This record gives sequence, structure tokens and C-alpha cells, in this order.
Amino acid sequence: RSCGALPVCGPDHFTCAATFASSGLDGDNNKDCIPVSWRCDGQKDCPDRSDEMDCPACRADQFKCQSGECIDKHLVCDGTTQCLDGYDEAVCCKNPEDFQCPTSKVCISYHNVCDGDEHCANGEDEAP
Repeated sequence: RSCGALPVCGPDHFTCAATFASSGLDGDNNKDCIPVSWRCDGQKDCPDRSDEMDCPACRADQFKCQSGECIDKHLVCDGTTQCLDGYDEAVCCKNPEDFQCPTSKVCISYHNVCDGDEHCANGEDEAP
């Protein structure tokens, strides 16, 4: 018995900031070591999401939350909050009929897409 001490993770593992037991989740303390390849992969593997915090940069196929974690881009605007701060759902168009400019995240009416006038940065609404 470790009397509440965090497990010692090997060099190829990441130590979660909180234990499963201290987070109130089911599980035992030996689950606080995750493979280092799971760190900053866009998936929450630690109960406190510490494996997705303070990531140096998100991969090209990921979205960076304002709270610091990276999530898969396909999870943005899917109706389920993955970012701790909810930013992945806050940047969505309120009207599902609108077009969201990829770079600026500005929402414009679909009537303004391919109308000959640039409404998005870099003319993204006029791109073929």
C-alpha cells in the first residue's frame, strides 16, 4: 500500500496531476501513469485532463482550446463540449444555416458564399 503517494511512472509514461481515487472516479492509483504517446493527443486520458494541458502546440489535425488543451478538429462544433472552457462549442455559428470562415471563425450567410464579394479573410468564402 502506498498511503496515497502517486505511483512512480517509468520514463516512457506521463504522471497525471490527480489520481483517479482523489478525483472521485472509480479506479486505482496505478492508472495515473499513461503512455507518454497519449500526452497531447487530443484525447482525455487523465481524470483531470492534465495530459492535454500545457501542450507546446497542437498538431495540424487538432484545435487548440483557450484553456490550453488540444482536441481533434472533428470534435469542434459537434454539440458536445470537450474544452474545459467550452471554447470548442463557443466558436460555432448560432445559425446552422450560416457559413463559418475557416480562418477568422466569422459566420456569414450562405447567400454571401460564392457571390463574387470576399466576406472572409483571404477570400475563403469565394474559394472553389
